[in-house]
Formats: sequence, structure tokens, C-alpha cells
Amino acid sequence: YEDRMVGVPYDIPIFIMQYRKDVWDELKLPPPATLDDLLKASAAITDAKGPDMYGTSGQMKSGHYSLECDWTAWLWGHGGSIFGPDGKFTGNDDAGLAAMAYWDKLKATMPPGVDGWTWDGEGQSVGQGVAASMLSWGEFFPFFDDPKASKVSGLMEAMVPPKPAATLRTVEQTGFGEIPGVGHQGGSSLAVSKYSKSPDAAWIFMQWATSADTQALITVLGGGTGPTRTSVYDDPRVLANARVGAGTTRHLPVVRDTIANYMGSEPDLPAWAELSSDMIPVALGKYFAGQSGSAKESLDALKTQVDDLVAKG
Repeated sequence: YEDRMVGVPYDIPIFIMQYRKDVWDELKLPPPATLDDLLKASAAITDAKGPDMYGTSGQMKSGHYSLECDWTAWLWGHGGSIFGPDGKFTGNDDAGLAAMAYWDKLKATMPPGVDGWTWDGEGQSVGQGVAASMLSWGEFFPFFDDPKASKVSGLMEAMVPPKPAATLRTVEQTGFGEIPGVGHQGGSSLAVSKYSKSPDAAWIFMQWATSADTQALITVLGGGTGPTRTSVYDDPRVLANARVGAGTTRHLPVVRDTIANYMGSEPDLPAWAELSSDMIPVALGKYFAGQSGSAKESLDALKTQVDDLVAKG
């Protein structure tokens, strides 16, 4: 449309804080309201219950987009950004290095298998009681409440992401429309291809699939990801499902609050698919595997790679 790709928003998965309230209460730990709270609590849980249970989890598989997603939360949460206003990579600045130092400490409180997990492994680690928390995709919460699939039904609590350790950068201080926020946001849209043989039918389907009634039914039947229509959060059918059990919606007020107030969005540029799903997570994976020197050495090398690729257009 007018030389721009457009679509109708379909879903908006987003990072929220999900933690074992029973474990926190047992050890008399404060809820993870800040990044420092999360680190201290995760260390305390790992010390008290490891190796049977670890304090937190992650989606840190080398070379996978999931690893890049985790990185953004810690980077933004320490006052950093992926790009500066000049379009140059800034993940290696002081804020970026502070984020890596934090992440190194937090990773020590995660299960040993975290280096091989994407979001599925992370969710399973919490659902099976191996990890006591995760800052990750809210659509896992209904799975945790399902007694047939999870060992933690009714034990999990949802809250907005921990407060950042430093002031978030503004959009004006970043590049390519990047919006820093600890609540890393994903999502998808539906669009009609200009090559479609049935564009009118496709448009009718899109309207149905993204309508308030359809979104409410999807949410009630499966729980999970955040609806893109605000009215769905107040739909009586959705509110009635806010109880412990499979497909719960009891986490959706937190999802709604996170979308409105704590959301972080990645930059928009032609090279982003390659950067986010290959170059950045490969470099991060090598760092955590001890194959690329210090955090500064690794991120300095990554900056050269990223800036070269972006310069090519």
C-alpha cells in the first residue's frame, strides 16, 4: 500500500516475568520486581535447591533467534540499545558490557542445558520444575497451569518485567525505530499478497481471523499469546477463564500492562532478519561457549560484522 508493506496485527507474544510463588514464599524472597531482585533470588534458589531446581531459565541456543531475544531484554534493561541514531551498532558500549556481566551471573543460576534450548526447552524446564522462573513469552503461562502437561499447575505467578537497572534509552537515542524495553515483543501480521489469485476472499478471511469475536474464542480455547484488540481483554468470556487450569487467562492483565507500558521492540531494517537470526546469536553463542574471548572482544568483533552488513544496505 503506497509502496509500504502493511498487514493486520494478528498476535503479540511478549516477555513477562513468570515465577514459582511457592518457592519464593518458602525462601522468603521478595518478588522479582527489579533485575537485581531476579539475580539475587535466582542465586538463592539455586544455592538452596540445586541441582534439582535452579533459580531461573533461558532460551540460549547458539545461532538461534531465541538467544538474540534474551540478549535484547538484558541489553535494554541496562540502558543499552542495539543501534545508535547514526545507525551504528552500540551493543558493545558500556551499557552493553554491563548487560553481559549481568547475564553471565544470571546464567550461573540456570540449568546446565540452557545452552541447547530455544523457547520450548526454556518453557519445559519451568513446567517440569527444573527452573523456578523465567522472563519470557507470556503464552507459556496457560501451559504451566495445565495439570496434564505441567508439574507446576497453580504454582506460577505472572508479573510485569523487572524494572531496568538503568534508564531506558529513548527512541531518539536508538536507530531504525528500535524501542528499548525489558518486555521484548514479538508478533505477526496477516497480509494479502499482490500475487494472490483471490485477494477479496483473503481479505474477508483476515477480517474474520483478527475480529474481536474470533480473538476472544482463540484466547478462551487456548489461552496463550496476547490479543491485539484491547476489547478482547475485557470480554466476559476471557475474564471468566481467569482461573487455574489449562488455557487460563489469569496472566492476561499482566500481558496487557506489559504491552502498554514495558514493551521493547527490535529495529526495522532490511538486514534485521540475518542479524537477529544468524549473526548476533552466533556471536553470542560463541561467547558463552568460550570461543571468542571476553565480552568486550566478542562484542567489538560483532560490531564490525554488523556495521559492515548494514552498510551494504
